[in-house]
Amino acid sequence: MMTATAPAKLNLTLEVLKKRPDGFHEIRSVVQTTNFCDKLKLSAAVKIDIQCSRPEWSASKSLVSKAVTLLKNSTGARQGALIEIEKRIPLSSGLGGDSSDAAAVLRGLNLLWNLKLSLRDLISYATQLARTCPSSYTAVRCWSKAGAK
Repeated sequence: MMTATAPAKLNLTLEVLKKRPDGFHEIRSVVQTTNFCDKLKLSAAVKIDIQCSRPEWSASKSLVSKAVTLLKNSTGARQGALIEIEKRIPLSSGLGGDSSDAAAVLRGLNLLWNLKLSLRDLISYATQLARTCPSSYTAVRCWSKAGAK
């Protein structure tokens, strides 16, 4: 079993730029991670089982399950995993909890399944999930350019 933390993120600055053809707006932001974190436990299992401490949280709507599917499909991994999420970051609070959880799952499964993916690979997968996910792999403060509705 291994544990991972998924920090909340605050936008210190936020500029809403032009609207894109896909309905999202380009944004530019300075993002700061915090010590306020969700906690994840990952352990080997026969199949994928995702559990959360919050009953209103839905695995099927979360980037966490999308992260698992993306990693399995991209790497050919056949292992299962039990993923237990102690959700401390409020849902839909704008603190990046779901993105951070997904990034932590990519990081954790990389280790648990011994995939030996590089940081560059993990950032590439995270970017495919949401443009805000890669900031979970950077230092405490980073500049971000992404799309938002």
